[in-house]
Amino acid sequence: MKLRSIFVCVFATAHAREATRSIPKPHVKHGWGGELDSSDLTLWVRAPSDGPLQLVDQLVLGSFCEEHRLDETAMRAVARGEAADHDGWTCGKAGRFRPKPKPEAATLPMAYIHGRMMPLSEAALPITDWGVIHSDVCYDVAPVWEGGFFRLRDYIRRFLASAAALRLEVGMEAEDIESLLCTLLGQSNLRQAYVALVVSRGTPLVAGSRDPRHCANHFYAWCVPYVHVIRPEAVEGGGATAWISKTVRRTPRASFDPRVKNYQWGDFTMGLIEAKERGHETVILLDAEGFVTEGPGFNVFGVTAAGHVVTPEAGMLEGITRRTVLEICSELGLQAECRPLPVGELLSCAEVFISTTAGGVIPLTAINDTPVGSGAVGPMSSVIRERYWEWVRRPHMRTEIQYG
Repeated sequence: MKLRSIFVCVFATAHAREATRSIPKPHVKHGWGGELDSSDLTLWVRAPSDGPLQLVDQLVLGSFCEEHRLDETAMRAVARGEAADHDGWTCGKAGRFRPKPKPEAATLPMAYIHGRMMPLSEAALPITDWGVIHSDVCYDVAPVWEGGFFRLRDYIRRFLASAAALRLEVGMEAEDIESLLCTLLGQSNLRQAYVALVVSRGTPLVAGSRDPRHCANHFYAWCVPYVHVIRPEAVEGGGATAWISKTVRRTPRASFDPRVKNYQWGDFTMGLIEAKERGHETVILLDAEGFVTEGPGFNVFGVTAAGHVVTPEAGMLEGITRRTVLEICSELGLQAECRPLPVGELLSCAEVFISTTAGGVIPLTAINDTPVGSGAVGPMSSVIRERYWEWVRRPHMRTEIQYG
């Protein structure tokens, strides 16, 4: 009898040890594609004769025992290690199973050029391309946010209009460009991206020719992680600052139509240098008559003391984000005016903000070292900024990208 008791005890202990050995330890990866967290109150339970393993929350152990005709008190004793098993059932503290997150796919800036996709680092243009030596290019930039383009078709329409104005042949229809850009982003795995679409004059097909009509125009595109025209930390730190250039004026409309998005940035570049040397984030340019036009990559808005939103009507690119802001104002019931904006009026506004593909709506809290209004981000700027990002997530405004 004594020998039989020893045998039963050894067998039961070995059975429990074997059952325990088959349970993954807390925080150890296993075939379920996740891990167990011992900080939670979950039990592992195994049926007799190496039956299937189950995870049971201690809060519903009573129901589990009732279903399998087990004694709950006896099972809890097994779970505490006070008994090897109960009617052959073994169990112990396991922790809650937590699914293992899928590793994020690597991102890679990509380009489409010369008819094929490639990593951006491999893309190149001939050094004699007129897009390089004359800035004879039109382009546009569309934003990708949380895996989808915002207003992509509006950006493509503006791009094609710019190309037509410069007598450049893109060689692709709008729907083909849309499909190509979605494929490009899908291969890059970028969920937040700055996507450029470009058409260059190209190189002359007739050697030595100075006739633009002899050039082979060509389309290309590229994408990089999302770009901000003003550093986010500057914006979050209480609002950005801008400088109104005193030495540079915007290129006259009679010389080049500012509604055509192009690489001729000589005025913007010199204005930016002036602003940066004075400690400001960006620059605003005036026209020859002293009216506000725009800045490098953004449109300008003011909020008057009467609560009206004003923005220049001419001398600047008709931005897609600018259009979005005007539509948001309409949705919010705000009065918005597109009209000539004298620099003095801008400086007297209660609030000033800029609109850009590369950052959305960005409040300015100082211009030329002078606070705008109270010197803090204004309520109307904040409301329009928040509404902009809500629009970016609206399904009917987006073109979702298929990744992987």
